[in-house]
Amino acid sequence: ALPICMDSARFQLQQLIANESRYERNRLLALIKQTGNPAISILLEQLHKDSPWFVVRNVIRLLGEIGNPALFATVRPFINHSDLRVQQEVISTAVKIGGNNLKDFLLHALQNVDDSLKIKVIAHVAQAHDERFVRPLTDLLESAKPFLGKNKNDLQISICKTLGAIGSKRATAPLNRVVQSKNVLGLAGYSDEVRQAAGQALEQIRRAAAPLSKERGEETNGRQEEQPSRTSALMPAPGVQA
Repeated sequence: ALPICMDSARFQLQQLIANESRYERNRLLALIKQTGNPAISILLEQLHKDSPWFVVRNVIRLLGEIGNPALFATVRPFINHSDLRVQQEVISTAVKIGGNNLKDFLLHALQNVDDSLKIKVIAHVAQAHDERFVRPLTDLLESAKPFLGKNKNDLQISICKTLGAIGSKRATAPLNRVVQSKNVLGLAGYSDEVRQAAGQALEQIRRAAAPLSKERGEETNGRQEEQPSRTSALMPAPGVQA
């Protein structure tokens, strides 16, 4: 089919963007694929209007379906949108788009999004394997601040699993503190499930470190074996005056 004219595309896009129906969104995606870049321009134009939250969310979702990393910079600021449903869509879309800026975005989101969205961010951090996440994650795990999300227990378990997936030794001490913690005088501490998750994460970190330690050990042994031969070469032969 020939690309439809811009005015028609604009009209249809505006009709469909405001529609909550999944079927209508699929129609909209097909329309975008048909019209190409002009339709993307209309979406970006719509994004910067004063639109209802569900229109903003739908546009961001569609940009995620398009999947162009060049759109990342446009989507990212909406993580600060007043509606949590828009923020949630921004996280999903950022992960779909990917690109070089994703880790920086997740690091920012982990420390700034509403508590109810933190588990969603942490699940994606597990794929990042970046040590920069260790400190914010362990700070969150050991934080005494009230958690405003639905389930602090689930959050803590998710953090432990993600720390295990990252595999950094820097997480060892905080995880050990969780494992060894006990509820004191009836105060809320860590649940048995969280302590178990922390223990599993520690084991995962140890397993990840084992091959590295073995390699380093073999390198060290190799150097030690070479050392005597070099030393003996410097020693005077028996019966020879030094």
